[in-house]
Amino acid sequence: MKRKIALLLSVLMLTGCGNLTQKDVPDSGSAGIVTEGMDGSGTSGSVSPGTEEISWRAAYNAMENRYYRVAVAGDAIYGCRQENSQVAVDYLERESLSVQKCFPLPDVFYVQSMAADGQGNVYLLENKGGDTVFWKLDREGDLQENPEITLEDTENAVFIEPRGVYADGRGHLYFHYRMSVPETEIPDREPNKDGIPNVYVDVDRIYVMDEQLNTLFYEQFLDTWETGLLSLQVSESEAPLLVVRDQEGIYVQEIDVEGKSLGEPVRQEDPASLSGGNSNLQMNHIAAVEGGFLFCLGSALYEYSFDTQRTEKLLNFLSFGIYTSDILYLGKSGEVIEIIDNHGDSTTELVSLEIGESEKVVLTLGVMELLQGLEAAVAEYNRYQQGVQIQIVEYYKDRSAQDGYERGSNQLTLDIVTGKAPDILDVSSVDYDVFAEKGVLADLYGFMQEDVDCSKDMLISSVIEAHETNGSLYCISPSFLLWTMWGARSVTGGRTGVTLEEMIQILQENGRGVSAIDGFAADEPALKTLCTFGMDEFVDWDNKTCEFDGEYFKSILRFVKDYKGGYPSGSRIESIRNKEILLTNGTISSVATYQLEKEIYGEEIGFIGYPTAEGSGTAVNFMGAKLAIASASKKQQEAWDFVKYYLQNGYDGQGFPLVKEQFNQVMARAMEEEYVTEDGVRSRVIKGSYWVGDGSIYVFAATQEDVDAVVQLVESASNRYRYHIELQNIIDEEVGGYLSGQRDLDEVVKVIQNKASLYLQE
Repeated sequence: MKRKIALLLSVLMLTGCGNLTQKDVPDSGSAGIVTEGMDGSGTSGSVSPGTEEISWRAAYNAMENRYYRVAVAGDAIYGCRQENSQVAVDYLERESLSVQKCFPLPDVFYVQSMAADGQGNVYLLENKGGDTVFWKLDREGDLQENPEITLEDTENAVFIEPRGVYADGRGHLYFHYRMSVPETEIPDREPNKDGIPNVYVDVDRIYVMDEQLNTLFYEQFLDTWETGLLSLQVSESEAPLLVVRDQEGIYVQEIDVEGKSLGEPVRQEDPASLSGGNSNLQMNHIAAVEGGFLFCLGSALYEYSFDTQRTEKLLNFLSFGIYTSDILYLGKSGEVIEIIDNHGDSTTELVSLEIGESEKVVLTLGVMELLQGLEAAVAEYNRYQQGVQIQIVEYYKDRSAQDGYERGSNQLTLDIVTGKAPDILDVSSVDYDVFAEKGVLADLYGFMQEDVDCSKDMLISSVIEAHETNGSLYCISPSFLLWTMWGARSVTGGRTGVTLEEMIQILQENGRGVSAIDGFAADEPALKTLCTFGMDEFVDWDNKTCEFDGEYFKSILRFVKDYKGGYPSGSRIESIRNKEILLTNGTISSVATYQLEKEIYGEEIGFIGYPTAEGSGTAVNFMGAKLAIASASKKQQEAWDFVKYYLQNGYDGQGFPLVKEQFNQVMARAMEEEYVTEDGVRSRVIKGSYWVGDGSIYVFAATQEDVDAVVQLVESASNRYRYHIELQNIIDEEVGGYLSGQRDLDEVVKVIQNKASLYLQE
């Protein structure tokens, strides 16, 4: 038993560790499973070459209703759903998924926990007005209500909260409660150091009861930031197991029901080695199967075998459009893995996954780490698209390593330039312009020329043109932000673009210095911002030359050294109203953002953009994942179909949509007055708010003039917000001595010029 518990703990530790270590990045289109030893080695994200290839077929079977709790008992499925503000429990035949019976639960608002035993009995738990209400529902449809459960030794307890009910196959019930009890009732608990009386501490209690709800015994565990009950595992045939954390680490104990006690704790000596250094252990969907356990790690499903003492990665849920957060039930029937989940707004579905050849075309998608918006697009595409399946290849694998992200980025770059990259790439974390001249990324304009559903003229032209490299477009995203600088119209004087000298002149004309600009942080962060928008002023990318020793770059360094920032009046809005802050630099992400800035400044505002020699100085940048297609991919058309899907369906309401039709819809909605009625009172919906200390500024429906101002700003944007990592590192390394007054300006710019020239010629 000790050995079995130790093996189980190894599996449980893996469920909270983030991603496992990946040795190799797969070639495009590879598929398989990963076999891992308990030393933590193996592959994460997608699959590695050289492993046994395996395919899975998925069948999606919709149930008649949508459920928020389910329990599986033999050949039956029980589901809890809301019906007319009350709860009803459906009994479904597992084979046909048809509802055989419906059991309304009078006066029940919400079932907090649900369990089933081996005999097909179902147990329901509700926290109602501070009291626990419990029901037993048998296969014949008899519903037994127990309006109150008697808990032993709670006379002095407060904040008693039921957390869950569990059932085994031997007629025992396990109730998990969280409560606060006096510190003096905790055995071996040292008194608090300050000697404060009547101190309460939080505990987790597991009450073990028989079918008549007679308490056989209970166990409790101190719940603090470093101690507490992590998991209770109950199956039909095995003894229940507790996973617990204390000051010394993590251990597992068996519940000996017959002996009314806990078995000997089996302590994990080095949990960090199994969890990848991640101490935030989270228990996720652990399901007992014959000879081992299924468990979820990130978006992947693994199985641990007691016989082989090995962990196998079975599949990635996203390949089948499944979120682990949507899973209501995880199990295995024979060789078929079964998932019951709620996906989107659809009804609850039973998803059956079995080994077999898939007719879908497999595309790989390489990411540093999967961003939420892209994850949603992958899941939806895989769930409902019939002919193609997207598999994720994650490059940022070893999150416990200090240089894990850098190593992942380097591997991604290497794979791109050597033609070994996945079919589709998220290039938001790399300088993809470097790849343009190497021809390793496909020009997306080529696909748009042949696609009547997604042509270039269907997109916001100023945004995609700003993202062009030598007239080609190598990546795209569903949404974008505007980066600019603005101030009161009375201050900006109607200017729409300024040089650094003109910006300083605006400040001087109004009696202020360079520190009257909000949004810069002092010294180096201000330098990064100005260089991000002004790098094209110093670098001739076509000829690979630069001019960092000229007067313009020197003037930027002088500006940065003089800039102090801060709010003289104590807050941003007060400093703006007192004319101590005259200009703001930052992002405009919506019409409401523009409206709020007008309210903050107290008058119409004008956008002057960042100081540049040409253009408006207003820049754009794609938000979230930026997708590109590898030139080496043999499935470029299928890859474009997914990129197009992401472009057309990936806008999540943040920033502005790139598709013109969606952009126009967002602008129209910004002018619509919306209302909500609560307690019979009808009020306008707030479009945006700004906290000012003693209250908030609210904005509602925009005017046509507001929308026109934002549209004009979008159309005028001609620059791309582009952070040049290597060049900025060269500048940052040398400029510190000048900013601190220890080095001469001419000396510093000379060194920067030499180093930057060498870099550009590499």
